[in-house]
Amino acid sequence: MSVSSWTRILFEAIDDAVFVHDEQGNILDANPAASRRLGYAREELLRLNTRDIDAPEFAAGFSSRLHSQFASGGIRCEGIHRTKDGRRIHVDINTTAVHLDGKPAVLAV
Repeated sequence: MSVSSWTRILFEAIDDAVFVHDEQGNILDANPAASRRLGYAREELLRLNTRDIDAPEFAAGFSSRLHSQFASGGIRCEGIHRTKDGRRIHVDINTTAVHLDGKPAVLAV
């Protein structure tokens, strides 16, 4: 089995919500756990920006967090996400700065 096959299996099977987003916060990928926790189908999540799923007070710090993520290679923080039905859920986020197709991105668990 190829490395890409294993990474996709892990991405799909992990019980933690996992997102990949670009420098603007556009969600590039999301795993099934992210869909379950937030109540969006994957296709819906791929049309959203992180600001759409972050509580407004958490979304306000996006630029600062992004700078820290790329400067240090990743961060760990607490935040608040909003589900599709409007519920607020507290989340512990661990990010890693990555490159996807040669462009900077963030892997957030």
